[in-house]
Amino acid sequence: MSAILQVNNVRYDYKTAQIVTHAVRGVTVEFELGKFYTISGRSGSGKSTLLSLMSAINRPLDGDILYDGKSILSLNSDDYRRANLGIIYQSFYLFPQLSALENVMLPMEFAGTKLKVEREERARGLLSMVGLDERHAKKRPNQLSGGEQQRVAVARALSLDPKVILGDEPTGNLDSENSANIIAILRHLVHEQGKCVIVVSHSSEVCEASDVRYAMQDGRLVL
Repeated sequence: MSAILQVNNVRYDYKTAQIVTHAVRGVTVEFELGKFYTISGRSGSGKSTLLSLMSAINRPLDGDILYDGKSILSLNSDDYRRANLGIIYQSFYLFPQLSALENVMLPMEFAGTKLKVEREERARGLLSMVGLDERHAKKRPNQLSGGEQQRVAVARALSLDPKVILGDEPTGNLDSENSANIIAILRHLVHEQGKCVIVVSHSSEVCEASDVRYAMQDGRLVL
C-alpha cells in the first residue's frame, strides 16, 4: 500500500536571539492508511514539532512533506488541514458557549458542507460512534467530564471525514479508564474505517496499542 503521508528529509529549527535549537533533523518517514502510529520521546525531543510540520502549522526549512503524493508546501495550509486532517489535542479546545452537538457541527458549517439537517445528522452519528448519546449532545463542555469532552473533540475531528488523524497527547489529561476509551476509538478508526492515525504521546498504553511505534531523540526519528 502506498503512503498517504510522506516526510522527506525534513529539518526545522527554532531560533532566538542567541540560540538555535535543531528541533527536527533530517527526518524521513512514511505513513499508510489502516495503521496506527505513535511517536514518543522526552519533552523537547522534537515530536510535537514534527506533528506541527505534518499539519502545516509550521513550514520546514528543508525537505518536503507529501500528502497523497502532492507537496503540502504548494497548498494553502488552512485548506489542506480542513480537507485532509483531523487534529486532536491534549486540551480539548471546545467552544464553551456551544453544545457538544454544535461543536461537532462547526467544522462542517465553516466548510460550507451539507444542509443544517444533514450536519446535525452526521454530528449525532459521530457522537454516537464515540459513545455519547442525546443527553451529552445537548450539554456544553463545562457540563461534561474530561473524558466526554475529549470524545466530543474526537467526533469534531472526524466531522469532515479526513483520512489522516493527528493527535498531540490526546490522552494526556485523562484518567486510565477514559484513556482506554480514547485508545479504543482510535483503533476503531484505523482497523474498521481504514484511517491513518498518528499520535504523539508519552503514554505507554497508547504506544502499546499502536501498530507502528517510533521515538524522537534529539530531533531524529528512531524505531
